[in-house]
Amino acid sequence: MVGGTHGIGLATARKLCDEGAALVVICSRKQKSIDEAIATSTSAQQKVLKGITCNVSDLDDIAKLFSFAQSNIGPGRHLDVLVSNVGVDPPSSGKALQADDKLFDKIFNTNVKAAWQLVKQFYPLMTRGSAILLVSSTGGFQPAMPGGIYGASKAALIGLGRALATELGPEGIRINTICPGLVKTRMSEAFWKGPYREVAENALFLRRLGEPEDIADVASFMVSDQARWMTGEAIVVSGGTQTRL
Repeated sequence: MVGGTHGIGLATARKLCDEGAALVVICSRKQKSIDEAIATSTSAQQKVLKGITCNVSDLDDIAKLFSFAQSNIGPGRHLDVLVSNVGVDPPSSGKALQADDKLFDKIFNTNVKAAWQLVKQFYPLMTRGSAILLVSSTGGFQPAMPGGIYGASKAALIGLGRALATELGPEGIRINTICPGLVKTRMSEAFWKGPYREVAENALFLRRLGEPEDIADVASFMVSDQARWMTGEAIVVSGGTQTRL
């Protein structure tokens, strides 16, 4: 579970623990976040969770994460599930054509390239029946201002999942993308902790914003054997938004 110490990532990690995972590895750039995530989990979840610091923009860190996971899985064992929940949307992103190269590269390197590098690194640990889940966004279907570059990166992530599904499918490895709507997480606070919240809620069919657990429940299904004949898909979980027909 890459990016699993708060919000959607942590909720998904805990759900996988509850669903019977033997080991769930979470990571964050900060050890403090890992310690807090594990400490605030249930005692049963704590027995399954392990964590390591990792900056997914650093190839050496990704290699360190791979070695940590491999050593904890044990020799001769394979990786059942890989979840990539990394993403950034800097408050300064603003209009797409006003962004500079540095900002553009930061968003695409984190939101798209890092996911590609993670799959490349962990692919050797996977086998027939393994599943990969990429966490995109409804913004991948409807990029908007502000955050147009973020939306474009999430659209590219959906495309990456589809492309990799055609390559991994013959080997029996599935890869899907989940696209959350507006969920109450730290990253989206600007949209739900303020006057915009009522507008956002009224735009949803269900008239409420999402909780991390709303996404985790669907994510756990998508990586389970119950979804064994589903790959290359991008599933929207948004409380009802006009993303596509």
